[in-house]
Amino acid sequence: MRKLWTSSLSAKFRVFRTDVAGVAAIEFALLVPLLLMMTFGTIELSRALMIHKRFQRATAMVGDLVTREKQLWPEDEAEANVTTTDAKNTLAGIMQSVAHAMEPYSVTPLSLRIYQVWAKLDAPTQTKIEWSYQYPTGATVGCGDSKTIAENVLVGNGRAVFIEATYTYTPILSNLLPSVIRQSTWSDTMVMTPRDVPSVMFLPGLNNNNTWDNPSKAACQ
Repeated sequence: MRKLWTSSLSAKFRVFRTDVAGVAAIEFALLVPLLLMMTFGTIELSRALMIHKRFQRATAMVGDLVTREKQLWPEDEAEANVTTTDAKNTLAGIMQSVAHAMEPYSVTPLSLRIYQVWAKLDAPTQTKIEWSYQYPTGATVGCGDSKTIAENVLVGNGRAVFIEATYTYTPILSNLLPSVIRQSTWSDTMVMTPRDVPSVMFLPGLNNNNTWDNPSKAACQ
């Protein structure tokens, strides 16, 4: 009886050892995490590349639109009535194109600063900010502040428009795995010179009666 029981147990063990039923399911279960990571990684990478491309396109587009302007107030408005609000409204209208350029992705993580610098006549690498505008706040900060730029960017008494942009990118799974998948901040800078005029005017006569060493700081705020 004991020998029969031992023989039966050995037979069952041999059957268990040679049974391959369900092996594929076990292997698949082991591979599922890796396959999911590869799938979501591919989706995330494609999404990040598309948003980054739109981010760069929006930055370049803003610079192109601003530098096409001769003045940042309506042509039919009397110069005596022009205020900083007119310039801000014009720039705010240009910023509306940013939302269209970013579609179908959110424009909320995007911030922009657009400002025009004025080069010193005998030292073109030294510039001061003539006017400034920030998106989305609409603030004008830094008028009259100094700024050092690289050589050969501007000639003496020349102007250039700078567009400094940042975008906070949030991956899809960052809420599920915050310690592993985190936000990243992209930055981009565009420098363009005015197209058809020496200076994109923020206000009528801004700095026309001032020297580089003594600009009208209050006029652009």
